Amino acid sequence: MDTLRSLVGDPEPFLAAAWRREARVLGPGVPYARPVTLADLDAALTGGLLRRPYLEMVHGGRNLELGDFTTPRRVGEHEFPGYADPDKVLRRISAGATLLMRNVEHWHPGVAAFSDHLSAELGRPVEAFVFVTPSGEQGLGSHRDDADVFVVQLHGSKRWQVHGAPGDDAWEVGYAPEPGPVTLETTVERGQVLYIPRGAPHSAVGRSGGLSVHLSLTVRRPGADAPGDPVADAPVAPSLAALAAALDG
Repeated sequence: MDTLRSLVGDPEPFLAAAWRREARVLGPGVPYARPVTLADLDAALTGGLLRRPYLEMVHGGRNLELGDFTTPRRVGEHEFPGYADPDKVLRRISAGATLLMRNVEHWHPGVAAFSDHLSAELGRPVEAFVFVTPSGEQGLGSHRDDADVFVVQLHGSKRWQVHGAPGDDAWEVGYAPEPGPVTLETTVERGQVLYIPRGAPHSAVGRSGGLSVHLSLTVRRPGADAPGDPVADAPVAPSLAALAAALDG
């Protein structure tokens, strides 16, 4: 249980009291689990091979058009659309959009190993997503996931609202226009972990004064299929790390 321990501390009381029951902030006394860094994300964006659907961008509750953050690449005699354009991505983040990097375990060895170990310990499939959210912005509205979620805050901080988890399966995955009473409202700081039970509606806003980056580890039921996930010009920073430094300053 070493991987779970790096997220929650002592696994026994967590599994007995919180797992599948209630949202909980863990840390900062918990050992800091950070299988991916801003430098890794920069390398993925600028490496030339990251392509949609491995990245999406959301602004004002809508998905941005493909051309807003990607560019085509020519390989031999053929042109292929949808490759990450670092300049476009950073401009969109600077203008308020949230970057979503999907299934990071497919292309990042550290996240793949971490996800595999957590999956083996819990006996459930684990997927990993990164959210990069500007100051004061919200990537997704209140929504339900068909998974238990561990949110690892990698950079900056984020203000979360979590509502009660459902007592049965009479609910749908996706946006939750009537999420019910708030059971946890908290700011998650760098190095902390937020646990959200399956089906509990939740939303988050990047805290003012900097860029917020978090890794979501989604723990699905055995055999469950993964569901779909739900502008003024700004100066362009040469990397996510530089953009974070500029916004945090």
